[in-house]
Amino acid sequence: MLVRISFIQKGVTKISGIGKSLTTPNLVKSIIVFCEMLCGRKLFPYQVQFAKRIVTAVLENDENTITALMARQCGKSFTVSAISSALMIILPIMANMPLFYDDKRLQMFRNGMKMGIYAPALSQAQIIFNNIKDFISSQRGTDILSSEEFNISLDTFNGNKVTLVFNNLGIKSSVTCFSASETANIEGGSWHLYICDEAQDISNYKYRKSIFPTVSFYNGTKILIGTPSIKKNFFYDTIMLNEQEFKEKKVPVKNHLEYDCDVIMSYNPRYAKTVDAAKRVMGENSDEFLMNYKLKWLFQFGMFINAETFTQEPIAMGNAGRLHECKETCIVGIDVGKAQDSTVVTVGIPDYSHPIVLEKSKEADAEDYVLYDIKIIDWKEMVGDNYEEQFYALIDYLKNFNVKLCMIDGTGVGSPIADRLAAHVDFPVIPFVFTQPSKSMLMKYFNAYINSNCFHYPANAETQETIEFKKFQEQCLELTKDYKGDKLIVAAPKERNKHDDYPFSAALMVWGLKHELGDIETLDSNEFIQKDRNAFVHRGRRLRRLGR
Repeated sequence: MLVRISFIQKGVTKISGIGKSLTTPNLVKSIIVFCEMLCGRKLFPYQVQFAKRIVTAVLENDENTITALMARQCGKSFTVSAISSALMIILPIMANMPLFYDDKRLQMFRNGMKMGIYAPALSQAQIIFNNIKDFISSQRGTDILSSEEFNISLDTFNGNKVTLVFNNLGIKSSVTCFSASETANIEGGSWHLYICDEAQDISNYKYRKSIFPTVSFYNGTKILIGTPSIKKNFFYDTIMLNEQEFKEKKVPVKNHLEYDCDVIMSYNPRYAKTVDAAKRVMGENSDEFLMNYKLKWLFQFGMFINAETFTQEPIAMGNAGRLHECKETCIVGIDVGKAQDSTVVTVGIPDYSHPIVLEKSKEADAEDYVLYDIKIIDWKEMVGDNYEEQFYALIDYLKNFNVKLCMIDGTGVGSPIADRLAAHVDFPVIPFVFTQPSKSMLMKYFNAYINSNCFHYPANAETQETIEFKKFQEQCLELTKDYKGDKLIVAAPKERNKHDDYPFSAALMVWGLKHELGDIETLDSNEFIQKDRNAFVHRGRRLRRLGR
């Protein structure tokens, strides 16, 4: 049924032009005017820019994801709430007007518009959701919806869903909010538009598995908003992708919008007062101020590896490829897979000819703090829990290298594998039992090598195409870190299908240098030492090279 209306009288706007001849920018501008009338407030210029980008993406059925970083309490939730409310009302009305009936920008909304709102917790998703409820149930909203031209009534109106019934058209629009926590069951739903609020705190798995597919049928609009964090996830990755594509001119418009406190203060003097107070209370260079107001990602507090340095020379050797056999002295690290993990073997070549003195000793009888270069030459991954098959595959693989020493995960199922391997080879096989203290020392030592550019891996074009390289780099860059007391906790993100087999295998290889150099103490009593199997660990002594 076509609706014949003069179009939203009483100061909303009057559309001139005929359907398809109305340009998208003019159509967007008219919708923004309606949005401001519905919410009863004139948007700030930065809010208008963000709202326009959303409306344009909806009308053009843009497949790109729109991201926005905005300083705390600057009105990002208000902006998204206001424009979403306007869209779910006005687009179905316009789509059924004779003026626009053949307009491809609007045809998708003839039967209404469906939207989903997600956040790490339901209470967070309800912030935008409740704003939408407030807009459409306010006196201003009620006057618009109940007008003769609109004739829209409320159907469902509860804590997580609102449904609008277009009585003149026999169609409905709806908005539903959800928790995107790890335990939430949010499979299902099909949206023209979804919003992820506080996207920095939603897990990669939940977003990619449960949320992203919900717009597939309509190629719906995807909106991610939030503030910086200390850890990376899909939100940061999407921001980087948007910025890169715009910089490389792969897209004609910006899909990432960013407004720090300086932008907000230039339009809102009351906000400026709060920011000045925050500077005094928190400190202008404090972590909290930098993340909340200056939009700085502080990965040094949450990510184990600096992606920028780890993926460049000299750590990533762009001219070096993998070696599947080698007669030079090699050190091997093996992380034994458990449950859903893989067994990963990392082979590296140490270089003792160029010692790196990190710290000169100030005491006559103490050694300098010295590191030596080591470069990975190959990886081998074995999937599954058939350890009998893996054992023989491992023996055959190691025959290709001149192995001087092998460090192996001696925890759980790794213990008998280590014993069995030691009985079949002519080089030392040293088990390393993973506990919180031992892992802390292992990863601190690994970190020292990475930060000193003493750790290297092959990264030529051919190597980068291999699945082992991709998994190694991905797992390393996703490692998170935390501290419990003085213990460094390094692990893969706590989500499904995330692993840390490759980086721990590499760390064990690096730890093998300590044994090769003779810089190991046996400890008489320690929870992670197996004395009867000669599993040695380091107690923090300075690195040194003995007997060379």
